[in-house]
Amino acid sequence: MREIWRSARGNRSLLYALAAFTAFYAATAVQSAVAVYFLTYRLHFSERQDSLVFLLGLTLTIAAIAPVSKVAQRFGKPRTLGVCMVAYAVIASGFHFCGPDDTWLFLTLIVLAAIPTAGGVLLTWAMIPDCTEVDVFKTGERGRACTADS
Repeated sequence: MREIWRSARGNRSLLYALAAFTAFYAATAVQSAVAVYFLTYRLHFSERQDSLVFLLGLTLTIAAIAPVSKVAQRFGKPRTLGVCMVAYAVIASGFHFCGPDDTWLFLTLIVLAAIPTAGGVLLTWAMIPDCTEVDVFKTGERGRACTADS
């Protein structure tokens, strides 16, 4: 067991993926809490309206998974994740400029945040298995898969 932990601590790719995973999910959790506060106390939305806004964001995030996957295949997962995280940070900072009468600005930012959110969800989960193969732990390089026909 110690050898596994020692190998995991020495695997830079895994540490990078776990750091990105933690940072992204912490940011989305904080942003979600701020969104609930803003919807309820600044825009005076009801609980049903809050739920509809979150449903809109979730639906758009799911719809954005396929395009983000294609972009990641073309440019690589780490680069695409980096762009998604920067885009999410820029869009999330826009929420601070929303006032009580800025419902459309808030909803626009929710729509825009769906794409980098999809990237963060998809790519952080996709990068962890890429770095945890046994060959990567032992040699630092990714090996090739072998299959046997029966």
